[in-house]
Amino acid sequence: MSIKLKTFLTILFTLVGLLVVFLGIAAISVSRGLEQAENSASAMSIVQAKSVIDERIASISTTAHDWSLWDETYEFIVSGDKSYIEGNLNPRSISVLGVNYMLYINTEGEIVHAYGVDLETVAPIDTPENLKNLIIENEVIWKHEDVETETEGLLSTEEGPVLMVSSPIGTSKAEGPIRGALILIRRIDKAELDRLSETVNYAVNIKTNNESLDCPHFSSTKGMTESVSPFHIVRISDSLMSVHTVICDVLNEPSLRLTIELPRDYYMRSMAEVKQVFILMVILWFVFGITMMALLQKQVLSRLSRLSSEVEAVGKHGDLSARVSVDGNDELKHLAEDINEMLESIEKSETTLITSEEHYRNLFENSLAGMWRINPDNYRFIQANQATAQMLGFDSPGELIADCDLVDYVNKESAEKFLQMLDKKGQISNWTSSLTLKNGSVRYLSVSCRLYRDNGFIEGVAIDITSQKHAEDALAMLAAVIEQTIEGVVISDVNGIIQYANPAFEKITGYSASAITGRNGVEILLKLVGMNLAKQTEKLMQTQGTWSGRTMCMRNDGTLYEGEIAIFPVTDEEGNPSSYVALHRDITRITMLETQLRQAHKLEAIGQLAAGIAHEISTPTRFVGENTRFVGESFGEIVNVLKKQNEILESVKNSGCLPELVETVQKAIANTDIEYLTEEIPKALEQSLEGIERVTSLVRAMKDFSHPGLSEKIEIDINKAIESTITITRNEWKYVARVVTDFDENLGKVRCYPAEFNQITLNLITNAAQAISDVSRHNSEHKGVITARTRKDGDWFEMSISDNGIGIPEETGDKIFDMFFTTKEIGQGTGQGLAISKSLVEKHEGTITYESEVGK
Repeated sequence: MSIKLKTFLTILFTLVGLLVVFLGIAAISVSRGLEQAENSASAMSIVQAKSVIDERIASISTTAHDWSLWDETYEFIVSGDKSYIEGNLNPRSISVLGVNYMLYINTEGEIVHAYGVDLETVAPIDTPENLKNLIIENEVIWKHEDVETETEGLLSTEEGPVLMVSSPIGTSKAEGPIRGALILIRRIDKAELDRLSETVNYAVNIKTNNESLDCPHFSSTKGMTESVSPFHIVRISDSLMSVHTVICDVLNEPSLRLTIELPRDYYMRSMAEVKQVFILMVILWFVFGITMMALLQKQVLSRLSRLSSEVEAVGKHGDLSARVSVDGNDELKHLAEDINEMLESIEKSETTLITSEEHYRNLFENSLAGMWRINPDNYRFIQANQATAQMLGFDSPGELIADCDLVDYVNKESAEKFLQMLDKKGQISNWTSSLTLKNGSVRYLSVSCRLYRDNGFIEGVAIDITSQKHAEDALAMLAAVIEQTIEGVVISDVNGIIQYANPAFEKITGYSASAITGRNGVEILLKLVGMNLAKQTEKLMQTQGTWSGRTMCMRNDGTLYEGEIAIFPVTDEEGNPSSYVALHRDITRITMLETQLRQAHKLEAIGQLAAGIAHEISTPTRFVGENTRFVGESFGEIVNVLKKQNEILESVKNSGCLPELVETVQKAIANTDIEYLTEEIPKALEQSLEGIERVTSLVRAMKDFSHPGLSEKIEIDINKAIESTITITRNEWKYVARVVTDFDENLGKVRCYPAEFNQITLNLITNAAQAISDVSRHNSEHKGVITARTRKDGDWFEMSISDNGIGIPEETGDKIFDMFFTTKEIGQGTGQGLAISKSLVEKHEGTITYESEVGK
């Protein structure tokens, strides 16, 4: 087959293949994109439908709350007074509430009264016995712990699904003890479904679910819109699809199925556009292929064919003086020139071949290295020099060739591996092989060889490296242990001059082996650990003793860390020190983990205390707030009464009646200063409410912040967590700065360890407040700003805490996350806050960085 035909077929198949692959990938991508778009639309429709159901339930819940926390209901549930029924329970009043059934159940689970209304005819109906039995049999529906709790949601009955709200019966002041439950029920009939469909603008249906499916635990449908439930899409046709999902009732049973029908307008428009693009791509691909083939034929193929013919003629006639023609100015021209140079080189090489063969023969016979040829079929020597015979224990090459079977000398597994590699690569360089001689001794050889398949032999060179191999093995073992150990190792002579330092020592201390080799070890210790330990080491070398312990160390770059050091002598056969070895390791992380553990225990105890205090404060705070609001609302009515009294007093005064009484009242009004009280009391009440709101906000923040530590990540509202931490740390920043938040409201919930995240935020805000405080100390009028921001970056969440404090100097920027590093005065900081924050961020598999400008 000619190159021209091969090129044409290659281009044709390549272009067709690329077109098919491209169209296939495009089809898959479009199909997936359309499927994802429909899935998203389906999910949104489910969320919207569930949201409408939640709103309907919330409306019924409000009604139930009003009726259940009513003194008359509170008395009726005990007395069963018929006047309550006659005055309140009639078809018209119940139909206005939008419910079909009202059930009054006492704390013993007995139905005191049940009332039903047909909403279409506004006529009383009986409450089905199966509905009563279903409610009575499930205490979770009618039994309540306190007046604050409600049970609400969907319920599957024999008559079909219903909306249900169960509210505890208490006094009008929302006080107990609870005397039972009031249950309001609305049937999901055709009218209710039509109303739901009209609200969401597509067909909605709710039926009893006949499939056995698991249901996530929740006590009401309020949680349904927080996340998208699992759903199933049935694509009925190109223009219509239905979406199905299971809804759990108040008994936490997957007993209801929600079905929604949606049009597939986006799918039909997209498929029409895709077909047009596919047709256009096929046409462009065809035009491109024809153009490419024409250019290749003109520029390459015709010239390459002529060059091939000329080279073939040179090979056929064997005339090395002939040359090929050269034209053009591209790679083919360079190829023709290279061919001519090759022919010239071959011609010259032929004249020197005889001389080279004689030189090789002398080198082969007199070389100190073993040189040989082996038959690859039986692995016997074809040719060998004197050095090869001596390596294998023979007196001469002739004896070696006649008697040596190489298979008897080598390890079988090693030989198979060697031959496989040689067969694969064709040549091997510096292969180390072991041979067991007839006398039992082992000899190590370094072998380099080449396989000549056409000539039927293996040719190579062998060098005896037995003594070198033994020495290398011993040194390699020792070096590998020292080089790979994670502890720093330093070796010095008896005078303390450093002879060796391993990579771990450089990694820990920053002192490279090249920088400290040849220097006095005491001098390095003086920089590393200080004067006291350096003197102890010098004394130790004089007394030939040992020392070990923990101490604070300083790296070459000036950063501090806690280290553990052991120094001991290495003695010779006579027991005299021949050298000293120092072992060193960085235990900063161990110390930090110990500190974190202590801090975690402390925070856990504080969190439990804070949660308890917050719980105890919240109830009386609510009472004070409600009573203060009541006083404020009542005071306005009192002021109106006082105005009316003034009008009566003026009227009596003008009529001349009771002059002494009028004079006495006017003096009392003047002494009381009613106008001042009327103006100032509302302000005082407003300030009291503001203070109570601040206390309530602080209590909520304490409860949120005191979230217990967990061993697994959970989803939390990050923005709310930061707000709580800001409230908790208010005492740190309120005198020096104000806090501004810039939160991404679309961030959603983030999986994290809540306690650790709160600790990170607390450390960063406290650090920012202290930085601003340093500026305020020199400028009392300076009021700083701390800004807390959140944003979503792809699959990552980003939080930033910024301030306009003193900034971070460039020379200390690389050290701020080091344990124990601090720029504060003694007693004002331990240097652990940012280091612990960095560790906790890394626990979340995240990163922490900083940006700073000094003075800003």
